[in-house]
Amino acid sequence: MKRIISLFMTFMLFVVTISFSYAIESPDPSFVQDEVFVDGGDGESPRTELNGEEGNDLLTDEPEYPTAIAVENIELDAYEETLYVGGTLSLTARVLPADATEQTIEYKSLNEAVATVSSTGTVTGISAGSVTIQLSAGGYVKTIDLKVEVKTSQIKINSIFIVLKPGETFQLCAEMYPSDATDKNINFSSLDPNIASVSSSGLVTAGDYGTTTITVSNKDCIASATVVVNQRTVADGDDTTDGDIAIETEKVYPLAVTAKEFPQIDSNMLKYLYETKQTLTVSGEGYELIISGDQIKNYNNELITDLGLHSTDDGLSLVLNDGESLCGKIVLKLENTTAAEQLYLYNPDKDTYQEIRRDGEGQWSLTSAGTYMLSEQNPHEMGIVWWWMGVGGVAIFACTVIYIFIKKQYWFW
Repeated sequence: MKRIISLFMTFMLFVVTISFSYAIESPDPSFVQDEVFVDGGDGESPRTELNGEEGNDLLTDEPEYPTAIAVENIELDAYEETLYVGGTLSLTARVLPADATEQTIEYKSLNEAVATVSSTGTVTGISAGSVTIQLSAGGYVKTIDLKVEVKTSQIKINSIFIVLKPGETFQLCAEMYPSDATDKNINFSSLDPNIASVSSSGLVTAGDYGTTTITVSNKDCIASATVVVNQRTVADGDDTTDGDIAIETEKVYPLAVTAKEFPQIDSNMLKYLYETKQTLTVSGEGYELIISGDQIKNYNNELITDLGLHSTDDGLSLVLNDGESLCGKIVLKLENTTAAEQLYLYNPDKDTYQEIRRDGEGQWSLTSAGTYMLSEQNPHEMGIVWWWMGVGGVAIFACTVIYIFIKKQYWFW
C-alpha cells in the first residue's frame, strides 16, 4: 500500500512539473503577468520585467524625441555698409525664432582679399573693393554686401593764407593723401562769399574788404585757407578822379594765430615776417610758438605748428616741425612746467638726449627740429639707471640661489 501511494505521489509531482514548465515556455498571449522583481545577482538594484501582451508593447515601443525647430531667419542689427582699410565693423545677429534648435551663427567672407570676418562677426577691411559676408545657421543662409574704402588721411592745399585785392582771383589747388584714397571728390566752400567766393574747381574771387575762410573737404578730411581782401585807400590831400591811381595798403598778415587755424606757416607769411621784422605768435593746446622776423634765416622752410604733445613714461614728448629744417630760431613756451623739469632733444645717431638751456620759466629757444622730451631727469640716464637696477636684481637673485644650493646640504644634519 505504501508503495502504491509513493508511486502516485511521484506521478502527480511529475504532472505538476510538466504543466508548470509548459506554462512558462508557452504563456497565454492574453495573459499579463504582474511585475516581477528580479535580482541581478551583481549587487545592482533589482530590475522590473513585464510579461504578457501589455508588457511586450511597452518593451517594443520606440522612444519619443522632441521635434526640431527650423531656423526661419537671421536678424541683423543696424550696421554701416562701408568700412575703411584697416578698420573693423562688428555685426550683431540673432537666430529667429528664438527657440530654434540651432542657435549658432557661422560667418564667412566670400572675398578674404577685400575683408575677413571672425567667428564672432567682426569684419576687418583688407583692401579696397566689394565683399559679401555670409551668415548661416541650421541650414538657413543670409548674405550682406559691404564696401571697403581707402580713407583720406590728409588734404594738402597750395596755400593756407591768401591776400587779394577786390576783384582778384587765386586758384586753390588740393591734393589728397594717400593718392589711392577712394573718395576723389573735393568740395570748396566759403564762410563768407561776400568777401571771397570760390568755385567748384577752387577758383577764389575776392569781393568786399575783410577776412574769411575757404574750406576744402571730402567726407573723410578737411583743410582750410584764410583769405584776406585788402582795402584800397587814397592818400590824404589828393583829389582823385576817375582814372587816378589809388594808393593801396600793404598786404597784412595776422601776428597772433592759433595752431588750429594755421596748421602750417607757409613761406609767404615767413617772408612777410622776415621783411617787416615783425613777430608772430602761434597758440596751441598747452604751448606757444614765437617766430621773430629778425631770427628767420630761410623763409622757404615752412613751419608745422602742431607739436603733437603727449605724455609718456619718461615725461612730456613733442615733435617740432616733423623733423624738417626750421626757418630760424623758434621760441617755445610750455604751460604748467616746474623748475625741476628740463627740455631734452633726442639725438637718433647717438641714441641720447641733449639738454636744452632754459631761457626763462617754461621757455626755450630752439634751432633744431626733432623730438623733444620735457622731464625732470635725462631720459637716457633714466634708462641706464633702470638697466643697472635690472642687472643688480639678477645678480642678487643668482647669489641667493647659489647660497641656498650650497647651504641646503647642511639643513638636515
